[in-house]
Amino acid sequence: MAALSVALGLIFGRSVAGDWVSVKSTLHDFLQEGLTPAATLLGIAAGVEFLEQPTKRRPFPSVLRSGVGPAVLFLVFALAWLWHVDFGF
Repeated sequence: MAALSVALGLIFGRSVAGDWVSVKSTLHDFLQEGLTPAATLLGIAAGVEFLEQPTKRRPFPSVLRSGVGPAVLFLVFALAWLWHVDFGF
């Protein structure tokens, strides 16, 4: 959850740190550069949470698979998005 919050903070922070030409332009940047990738990341996080929830066969999921792995995935997604927005690829 912490990595997801940091990743969303990076995405939203960059989306409103634009040129501030006008309110319309700022809202457009927020929607295009912030809301779309954040919604995608939340969808990925929901899928991970669903797949990695404890079950009867696996009451204590692995910390690496269910914790560290998704955390790294979320942060890499956010950093890749920031790289794309700032430098393009």
